[in-house]
Amino acid sequence: MVSFTVRQLLDIFAPSNFIATNPEVLSRTRAQSGANLVRGWLNFLQDFKRALFRQRPVDVEEFQVGEHVAVTPGKVIFRNELIELIQYNPATAEVYAEPLLIVPAWIMKYYILDLSPRNSLAKYLVEKGHTVFMISWKNPDSHDRDLSMDDYRSLGVMAALDAISAVVPEKKNTHARLLHRRKYTVDSRGSDGQR
Repeated sequence: MVSFTVRQLLDIFAPSNFIATNPEVLSRTRAQSGANLVRGWLNFLQDFKRALFRQRPVDVEEFQVGEHVAVTPGKVIFRNELIELIQYNPATAEVYAEPLLIVPAWIMKYYILDLSPRNSLAKYLVEKGHTVFMISWKNPDSHDRDLSMDDYRSLGVMAALDAISAVVPEKKNTHARLLHRRKYTVDSRGSDGQR
């Protein structure tokens, strides 16, 4: 505890935290004739005003769930008092036999893994032929104060697995050609050989 506290105090007074002793800031200030400092001060004033009047952050409209983030097509196939389970169907004709379940940490929102079309794990996986299921955790409130880790296990992960088990057998009756995992062998020289 003492070590952590001392490290935090030392970091507060690190030379990089001050304009006069930060070579990168000094270089940019010279190159921009101080415009970077003016922009920083104006940003600070705008943030301070928004916080003072309890206004939403700047450009929050640019991050609407379903419009700008979490845009990979999916549907909620199960919900209970703790989770919603989202299914993303593969975007390919050939489909892997086993589905994937993604369990984000309960302090994160599921769409951290589907931020935008150019950096979305969900989009990447469905474009590779995977059926993806993802848990979206409910925001806890005062009614959830008695939830335990066992509740998160049983109402979260285990409930999601049960819901997936009810859906996956239907997938086997489709006309999609299933891809199977590649099998690997090790040849006599010890290098991996694909079979």
